[in-house]
Amino acid sequence: MKATLENHESWRQLTSSELKKLQIEVLKKFAQVCEKENLQFMLYYGSLLGAVRHKGMIPWDDDIDLCMMRESYDRLVNINWSTKNLKLISSVNHPDAPYPFTKISNTGTLFLENQNYPVDDLGVNIDVFPLDYIPENPIRRGAEEFILKILKIILAAKVVKVSPERSTLKNVILKTANLLFFLPSQRAIANTINSIASQARCPSAMIGCRVGPYGVKKDCFPEQHFRYVESIPFEDGVMPVPVSHDFVLTKLYGDYMTPPPDQSRNSHHDFKAYIKCDNAGGRH
Repeated sequence: MKATLENHESWRQLTSSELKKLQIEVLKKFAQVCEKENLQFMLYYGSLLGAVRHKGMIPWDDDIDLCMMRESYDRLVNINWSTKNLKLISSVNHPDAPYPFTKISNTGTLFLENQNYPVDDLGVNIDVFPLDYIPENPIRRGAEEFILKILKIILAAKVVKVSPERSTLKNVILKTANLLFFLPSQRAIANTINSIASQARCPSAMIGCRVGPYGVKKDCFPEQHFRYVESIPFEDGVMPVPVSHDFVLTKLYGDYMTPPPDQSRNSHHDFKAYIKCDNAGGRH
């Protein structure tokens, strides 16, 4: 049975501090598994920025992002995560997952994203992104990036819900896109994105996360910048980051050490997280 609020009465909503604590617990368990399996991961995107600027999660952020080289990333699906009360969810192994990357999810919680066709058994989770080689041939690189960009737009249009908070024009575009691209499924699109991104298996001078939110103009780096890692403070412990994290963050975010203005300090995600009352000390 899928874990939804409709078929489980004993859930209560997590506070932001409880959510953060559980996300960090998932991260620590993930790190333990990676150490045992000899897999290298690094903090990435906002989590890398948070580690360098805040020594932890960005205070107004609500997710954790990691990256791994593709050969390590592909091994994650073969690990028995249940020993850590975790579950791997991606379009590769889950029939409903619209993600071209991987989520490592806590099995005792429920994470409801405000989107079309949510993944009903998703729990509090962290995101793991693959780093792939970027094709050196400019024609091939340009063609693949164009296709990836279109597929990401289609996937987003299928995932994002129509909302009264958006303009009428944007809602019309979303509805039209859903009609035009009713088929293929979100999972099929996500799998196609992942397949194209991972095609360049031969080592090249440049790598990046081709399934992520940025294109190769931002998310593309000389391979040596991810060759070595160092551990830096993150919340109540330490986590691995690229040794060249200043170069990476500057290319991704520019002047990353200057926080945004107060009005921009908010999450861009829309979800609610719950925990079984038996795990949370009684009903809410």
